[in-house]
Amino acid sequence: MDGTIERYKACLVVKGFTQLEGIDYLDIFPPVAKHTTIRLILALVADKNLHLHQLDIDNAFLHGVLNEEVYMIPPPRLKDIKHNQVCKLTKSLYGLKHASCQWFAKLSSFLISINCIQFQSDHSLFVKKTHTTFTTLVIYVDDIVLLGYSLKEIENIKCQILSRI
Repeated sequence: MDGTIERYKACLVVKGFTQLEGIDYLDIFPPVAKHTTIRLILALVADKNLHLHQLDIDNAFLHGVLNEEVYMIPPPRLKDIKHNQVCKLTKSLYGLKHASCQWFAKLSSFLISINCIQFQSDHSLFVKKTHTTFTTLVIYVDDIVLLGYSLKEIENIKCQILSRI
């Protein structure tokens, strides 16, 4: 409030504008929930008195794993870098055109590994059904909406996502 700097923050961003489609990436847009899916989910919550939770993944795009070889020029003030050296990226960074797709690929493969079923009509809609519970997950970029009858199961899925992603 008095104008002094509390802390310095920085964000490393890749110059994605130099990437070439078909060489550096294929898809740049992840599936996001359709408006009709969101309306249906909210109607179900209201009609069936379901629990509804929202989860926002911090720095989601940094969790994606790259399938392609992507190199970047190091930041100018990075120490111990020799002339003409580059950095090979193994994980997504902000600025990559396909960072959001890589994040969604990691999240969806994880959800499938914990027995969630991905809908073909809306790829951002997942359902996890057991003998006693029914939980639905809707993905919108880095936000996840969870709804179901069992608050315990919703919390369990949230904990699994946060601990493994």
